[in-house]
This record gives sequence, C-alpha cells and structure tokens, in this order.
Amino acid sequence: MPPFLFHRKRIDNIKINKPKKRNEQDAARIIFKTLVAIIRNCKMKKVLIIIIVIALKSSFLLSQVTFEKTYGNELNEYHEYGVSVQQTSDNGYIITGYSQHQVTLNRNALMVKTDAYGNLIWKKHYDNSQNTRGNCVQETTDGGFISVGYIENPFSDSSNVYVTKLDNMGDTLWTKIFSNDIKDRGMSIRQTIEGGYIITGFTCDSMWYDCDVYLIKINSIGEMEWYKTIGGLERDQAYCIEQTSDNGFIIIGSTFSFGNGGRDIYLIKTNENGDTSFTKTYGGFNTDNAYSIKQTSDGGYILVGETISFDQGQNYYDVYLIKTDEVGDTLWTKRYGGEQWEVGRSIDLTDDGGYIITGHTESYGGSTGNVLVMKTDCSGDTLWTQTFGGNGFDWGNSVQQTSDGGFIIAGYSSSFGNNNIDMYLIKINGQGTLDIHRNPTTDEFGVFPNPANNILHIKTCDNTKIEIINLTGRVIYNTNVNCKTDLFSIDISGYSKGLYLVKLVSEKNSTIEKIIIK
Repeated sequence: MPPFLFHRKRIDNIKINKPKKRNEQDAARIIFKTLVAIIRNCKMKKVLIIIIVIALKSSFLLSQVTFEKTYGNELNEYHEYGVSVQQTSDNGYIITGYSQHQVTLNRNALMVKTDAYGNLIWKKHYDNSQNTRGNCVQETTDGGFISVGYIENPFSDSSNVYVTKLDNMGDTLWTKIFSNDIKDRGMSIRQTIEGGYIITGFTCDSMWYDCDVYLIKINSIGEMEWYKTIGGLERDQAYCIEQTSDNGFIIIGSTFSFGNGGRDIYLIKTNENGDTSFTKTYGGFNTDNAYSIKQTSDGGYILVGETISFDQGQNYYDVYLIKTDEVGDTLWTKRYGGEQWEVGRSIDLTDDGGYIITGHTESYGGSTGNVLVMKTDCSGDTLWTQTFGGNGFDWGNSVQQTSDGGFIIAGYSSSFGNNNIDMYLIKINGQGTLDIHRNPTTDEFGVFPNPANNILHIKTCDNTKIEIINLTGRVIYNTNVNCKTDLFSIDISGYSKGLYLVKLVSEKNSTIEKIIIK
C-alpha cells in the first residue's frame, strides 16, 4: 500500500552492520575430513568420482541465488506495485499487486510469475474494465494460484471483495465477488487443510466511520460456506490471516473500537467455524498497526507492524515486533528505529528459530527511503539489517524465507526501471546480501523456461553475446545476437540432461544464469 504517514527520531534496538560471511573454511574442513574417511574405506578408483560429486554438492550449499529485478510498463503509462510474494513449487516466484495509470489513476490487479532467477515467465492484468487490486497470492495444491483483493465500482464509491482462481499460467479459472456493505476489501487469503479458502479483510460504511473485520470461508470452487463480521462501533480492520495448528484461524489488524485509545493492534483468534475464541489489543495511546502474523513453534504468535505510541512525543514510527503466547498474552515486545521513521509490513519464520522482517526506512539508505530488511533471533534481537534501493522511493511489502535459506522480498521502487514506479523483486542470501552488486534492470535479460526441454528462449533488448557452458567449463554453444526482436530461441534437444550455465553479455550489462535441461 503506498505510504501515507510519518517521519521519525531515535535509535533503539537496530544495528546496521555488515553481516558475517559464510564460513567456507569450516565447510572445506568438513569436506576434507569426509574425503579422508572415504579414501580409507573405498577403492581408490572410486575416489575421484566421489570427490567430484561432493565438490559439486558443496558448491551449491555454499552459494545461493541472488538478484534484483524490476518489472514495469514499457510505455511508462502505469505505476506498478508489488504487494505479496510467495516461492512456488518450481522454485520460482509468484507476485501479485496492481498497476495504476499515471493520469486516470485507474487500477488493475497484476500478477507476475518468474523463474528461480527472477526472469519473467508471464505477466498478466485482470479486469481491465474496472478498478481492481491484488493484495495477497498463494500457490494452491493443484499447482495454480489463488488471489484476493478488491474491485471498485466505476460508477459509485463502493468496492467488493475480489477472489480469483488461476491455473499455473495465470489464466482465470473462476472469479468470485463478495459484498456485505458499501466498502468491502479483501486483504489476505489462505488455502485451508480441506482444500477450501479462508479470506479476511474489512467491511465499511460509506464514510469509513464504522468498519468490521470480515471473515469469509469458501469451498474449493469459490462457493461461500459462511462469513463472520467481528468488531465494535468504530473502525476495525484486518490485514492478514493464517490457519493455526488447531485448524482455527489467527487474524491481525487494527482497531479504534477497543484498546488504549487511538488506533491499536487487533488480534483475533477463532475456531475452524469462525467463532471467536479470544481477542487482544496491543499498543499505547497513539497509533499502532500490525500487518503480518505467524504462528510460532511454541504455539504462540509473532506479529509485526509499527508504532508511534512509545516514541516520546516525536510522532515518528518505529517497527514494532510483538511475541505472544498461545492465548495472545504478550511475552515480549521490540521496537526498531532510527532518527526518522521505519515501518514493518511483513514477517516470516526462519529455519534458525528467528524472524525475517521487511518494510520501509527513511533513517538509513537513500534520501527518500529504501526497502528495509531485518533479521532477528528468537528473542527479537537484531542480527543484521540491510537496506535496498536507490535515490528514489523504495518500499518492501512482503518477505519469505526461500528453500535455499535465502529470502525473497517484493515491493516497489522509483529508483530503477522505467523512470516511474515499478514492481521490485529482491532475492538475497541468508546473510542478507546480494552476491553481485549492480543496479537492477527492467528484466533486461531473461532465460526461460527453466527447467527446459527442447527449446530455450533468451530475452534481451540489446546486442548480446550468448554462451552455454557445461559443468566441466566447456563452452558448448556461443553466438552473437544483433537484436531486432527481444526473443531469441535455441534448440537444446540434443543436449544431455543436467545443469548448465548461460552467460549473457551486452554492451550495458552481463549475467550468468543457471538452467536445468531435462
């Protein structure tokens, strides 16, 4: 969501430092000891093969894919925003958000699918005839995708919850629209254990004075099974939902109806039928919001947002992290901030028991604000903090740990790309860094599909040298492309199955992409 708030003060619980490098000496020592044991117990003629296999595997363990990409409108007519990202079963990524025309301000829901290296596979807009927005996406068990957002009536000031089921190529299988009041917004969706879907958001009157949390349960084909509204007499809104280990649901948002006054964080726990088990509020006498929540391994919850209630009257937002037990009672809280303002938008659990957070900062990085990424331990103490972006305005909306131990972040940026606001996708390693430091491009290079069968497509927008290299380091294909079209195809049907490197060098840029031929 484009920012509409703030500015800020103090330094508390935040560390900007260089992350520790992966200890390759330790890994090499382990590999050496393994080889010694193998040599003692195997025939020597097998040792060379085993060494090669271990070396190849260790190289993958010690390296992680990293990249920065922006995806924008080639005609520069639209701003494009990334709101939600998830790694997919093919190790690529699915991102949803919206595009907005710079003149008319009309919006369309937007979906982008990439491979594991951020190369664009497909990009689609939905319901161009009306104003639509995508807020959350998830890959479904059938290999397709489910997305929720809202659709606005162009002839009135009303909006409805907008749910779209897509196949794996982004083509629409079905669309459902749900309405309860004048303004209804779908903010988060999750597939449930029986194959249906749970949706949360909020429903409001025409003046936004009275809003309630909206909980909708639908089956696998989008038919409503039940809905609930939860809230008080003022504005209560929900932004994120997760199914819990007891098959119920946990919802996070904000409330004006309850709490300490002003706007407080609002946590709701329900059973599997949407009946309220308990509610909790967190915050002080000013403004406190939370946008993302996860259930933790101890049965409790971790949630992130921002607060200005505890900032000594400076009215500058801090990232606000709260850990609760299984009934929502606070175990600890942390605030992170600098001299200006920081906000938290998304959180995920990490393999080491800690947490990864993304949002936005004005205290660090570029002059107008950058993407903020923070890694903490299980107690919320900062392990490292990184910023990404340039001299424009850069924002992180969604983060997830990836299968290789790194992290994927989606948001938007005005620092790169097509000189307007573009969808921004960042893949970093487990230490929070990019292996290759270069300005992201608007998907200048693309190598797809990956894995590939018979034909490999190369997307480039400049004169480019193309090489395909096998694992022995031998160049098995090379050509120079004088681009009159942006897509070049290579017949790979005669190549053996396995891993290859594709090296692309243009006058402006270069990249090496890993591909699998199967």
